[in-house]
Amino acid sequence: MDLSSLTPGREVTRGVVYRRIPNREGYFDHDEGLPDLAAFVPRPQDNQALSAHLDKEEAEAALASPALAGFGLCELDIGAMKDATAGRVTVEFFPTPNGRSHVRIHGCTDDEVRAILIALANVIREPDK
Repeated sequence: MDLSSLTPGREVTRGVVYRRIPNREGYFDHDEGLPDLAAFVPRPQDNQALSAHLDKEEAEAALASPALAGFGLCELDIGAMKDATAGRVTVEFFPTPNGRSHVRIHGCTDDEVRAILIALANVIREPDK
């Protein structure tokens, strides 16, 4: 995706986002090969949004950080998320000093939405057990 056409703070309506999956208990079902609900629960410090990236290489490079060692990665189609949640999930372009393609995924406020994201998630890399 051409990031130069995006404006910080504005909604991204197409493309794919890459979301990390922690390698902690309750975040990934290794038997099913799918994220668990906890993988899509926003942290309080993230203003009720999930952190993700638009650029796959940047998302994978972030996983090289010692703090994220063993984490997995999944991809989610932005249009499919919007359609499947009737617009409850939105993606905001929110670049950071360490993430030029960083986005915030808003609307992951209940288990129904999280279950939809699980169904849509394409796991690229499973987290370590």
